[in-house]
Amino acid sequence: MITITELNDINSTLRTYQGGRAKIWAFKLTLNRIFLQVNLSTQENIVYIVAASCEHINGPFSWNNVDISVIIEKDKETSETISYAIDKKSGFELIASGGIILAQGSEREFVEYFEQIG
Repeated sequence: MITITELNDINSTLRTYQGGRAKIWAFKLTLNRIFLQVNLSTQENIVYIVAASCEHINGPFSWNNVDISVIIEKDKETSETISYAIDKKSGFELIASGGIILAQGSEREFVEYFEQIG
């Protein structure tokens, strides 16, 4: 499994999964951390959007025809960095103040990773 942290690389990777399927795959009980699985039948690996310190979620729990991207902005009042995972076509929006990264690999690898970070 590889971890992708740079915004341009995150969005470039997500574009390769465009048209696929997304679903909320896992979350911490407090919803502080949410894991969104994105897959495409023509891709061998699956990509997981990992959002930390989640503050807001809106939209479906799963959907087809994915067109998701990540945006990072600074809050003008607090200077805090806010990350957004947005799919305008589906109406999905996830806001996280702790950042968003991607993990790309097999589902088995991600299950093992998820168990480690508990």
